Amino acid sequence: MAESVHDVFWVAAPESRRIRYVNHAYERVWGRRRPAAWEEAPFWPEAVHPDDEIRVVAALRSQTLSGRYDEVYRIVRPDSTERWVWDRAVVVRDAAGRVRHLAGIAADITERKKAEDALRRSHAQLRALSERRELVREEERTRVAREIHDELGQVLTTLKLDLAWLADKPPAGPRALRNRLRALSRRIDGAIRTVQTIATALRPAPLDHLGLVAALEWHARQFQALSGLRVDLDVALNDPGLDPRLSIAVFRIFQEALTNVARHAGASRVDVHLAEEDGALRLDVIDDGRGIREAARDDIGSLGVLGMRERARSLAGELDVRPLPGGGTAVSLRLPLRREAGPP
Repeated sequence: MAESVHDVFWVAAPESRRIRYVNHAYERVWGRRRPAAWEEAPFWPEAVHPDDEIRVVAALRSQTLSGRYDEVYRIVRPDSTERWVWDRAVVVRDAAGRVRHLAGIAADITERKKAEDALRRSHAQLRALSERRELVREEERTRVAREIHDELGQVLTTLKLDLAWLADKPPAGPRALRNRLRALSRRIDGAIRTVQTIATALRPAPLDHLGLVAALEWHARQFQALSGLRVDLDVALNDPGLDPRLSIAVFRIFQEALTNVARHAGASRVDVHLAEEDGALRLDVIDDGRGIREAARDDIGSLGVLGMRERARSLAGELDVRPLPGGGTAVSLRLPLRREAGPP
């Protein structure tokens, strides 16, 4: 009966906590052969991870006095791999109430623990990403408010003062009036440029009017001028008719990838490839910098990478960030190609 149990069924002597019996599942979970002679059997629990051993031994001593033992801990197999087990036991007594032995079941819960750990990491990443997005929104609101107040506000105030002066003290003669009006026109042009700059920062005009490729080329030029890094853009994509959600996702991921290069890579050049590949859009941003550390690829602190991945996943896509053998980092995006429905 015990040999048919999927989990590890064990019996141990309570006074010495040495194994009296284990079923065949022990060999599968612990990765060790069952003892040939039970009098030579090892101390129970065998092969407990050093970080858990003191707690488990103390639990065996204290909890079995109350008639029940229940612990979760790690074991180390002979090949150095670790497994998580959920170990439960009860005290078996004879008719006189004397303790005869401990009988327990140890279940391998390694996969469950991995899933729980992955879920915790995912929740932590999502919380961190949500906090960062809120911070970015506030920073963007602050920047836009400052530009409106400092630049646009000043221009409008000056225009109002000039108009008030014209109303109170009209210039003597048409020439003086024309000069004054030209000055007003220049200030209005400045106000228009300020509005355009603010609007472009919030939503790049080339993306709406000229399409994704033109927007990427525009941003690459802007980035190159500000950072001094060379950006080479290679495009093999039929641009018209792309789904607007796909276009904005690709553009924002492109923006974030270049921002990460400028902040962290120490690069001198960025190669960008955009193409259609097997019914998907493929974007590669490759720099020649120091290369991302493997540990940083899934780090909660790497919120820029997390943000790019979440954008890709929202459109059923994938994003991979990897260090290159000769130095540098490659950001690769793949999204199912979506196009707007044409007229009926």
